[in-house]
Amino acid sequence: MKKRISLVLALTMVIQLLFAVPMQSLAADVSLNFGFEEESLDSAWGSYGYPFNASTQLGTQVSLSGDQARTGNGSLKAETNRVDAYGMYGAQYQMMNPDLSASYTVSGYMKVPQEWDGKKARVYVYYRTSSGSSLGNPVNSGEFVLSSDDWTELSYTIAADQIPENTGRIDIIFAFPKKEVETASAENPAVFYLDDVTIAGEFTASPDSLNFGFEEESLDSAWGIYGYPFNATTQSGTQVFLSSDQARTGNGSLKAETNRVDGYGMYGAQYQMMNPDLSASYTVSGYMKVPQEWDEKKGRIYIYYRNTSGGSIGTVNSGEFVLSSDDWTELSYTISADQIPENTGRIDIVFAFPKKEVETASAENPAVFYLDDVTIAGEFTASPDSLDFGFEEESLDSAWGSYGYSFNASTQLGTQVSLSGDQARTGNGSLKAETNRVDGYGMYGAQYQMM
Repeated sequence: MKKRISLVLALTMVIQLLFAVPMQSLAADVSLNFGFEEESLDSAWGSYGYPFNASTQLGTQVSLSGDQARTGNGSLKAETNRVDAYGMYGAQYQMMNPDLSASYTVSGYMKVPQEWDGKKARVYVYYRTSSGSSLGNPVNSGEFVLSSDDWTELSYTIAADQIPENTGRIDIIFAFPKKEVETASAENPAVFYLDDVTIAGEFTASPDSLNFGFEEESLDSAWGIYGYPFNATTQSGTQVFLSSDQARTGNGSLKAETNRVDGYGMYGAQYQMMNPDLSASYTVSGYMKVPQEWDEKKGRIYIYYRNTSGGSIGTVNSGEFVLSSDDWTELSYTISADQIPENTGRIDIVFAFPKKEVETASAENPAVFYLDDVTIAGEFTASPDSLDFGFEEESLDSAWGSYGYSFNASTQLGTQVSLSGDQARTGNGSLKAETNRVDGYGMYGAQYQMM
């Protein structure tokens, strides 16, 4: 499913990210910023601590506040007046479906009233499944001393290699540890203000970079055949196995052998890469060699895109490479991120003879190749969704529009956007947003729809 993101530049000069669906995975190299200037708090924010009870007026609650602001006019206020079994008390952000190949740097600024001056706070991180089950004890940033005079920056980096593989949600909590607020009461609630929170994702390494030298005692289960399945009774079909007959490096290679050629279009060895990252490109390479009787036959890399149930949704190939019995021939192919279908759940990578090359294969003369030093290297080729608008064109990009009461040409009332030469920070123009009707909308300005 494609996500749609609306970027709204309001007349208050505040930029807000409005997601048409609840915030899903935070793509790496994309930042979330919370200045808490909105009319209502993002639903992903909530309290951590004893749930606030409206009847008793006891518990922990968070709200938008104009009492304090590091930048702009507001901040998030966290307040607790009941301290019991919880180990921490404060504000929590739930980040759904994080990208597990990315690291995230979390930062935010906290300030306290004078009566809580010198108290300490931490950033806590809980890893959870998509259903909310905990995947272990939280990790935390260590303590930061808070002040009533200045804003204190708290930060913590969530490294990609510390995120459990079945994480479906990360809870990020800015909070007082319990020991700091045990004296909190209805008369003296523990309070802090939080502002300018950033959650910045970054890819720290190439995803799914795999290397196969075929030196192990058993073949990785993701490898298998492509061709007529081998029949142990008739001793006919295609099979793959580890072999010490040939090796480009080390002591072994993968041997692919077929002695039955029928309805399949290719015959060889297949690697199934599950759950590929669809924002990455993958460079596939491997070295092939053949026995003398198959000298100068041609091989290819075939790529099959499949959904999670295995259904085919497209195929491409590398073109032909001439194989040799004397030297190892490198075959390579780059799977570009922009050619991977959006519902791909598996990519099958096949090193094989095309059918036309091995039609003479038989039990007496099986078609054979050796494969060694296979690499599948993932690379994020650019920061996703990097867009620049200088508004120098003759017409406005159709993805831009107004946010607010729709402009009515008859009454000449509403919100509209247009290109303008009245002002320019760089170049000769800018986007002009204008509204003359303010009603039920919470903001008025220019919107960009990123599909």
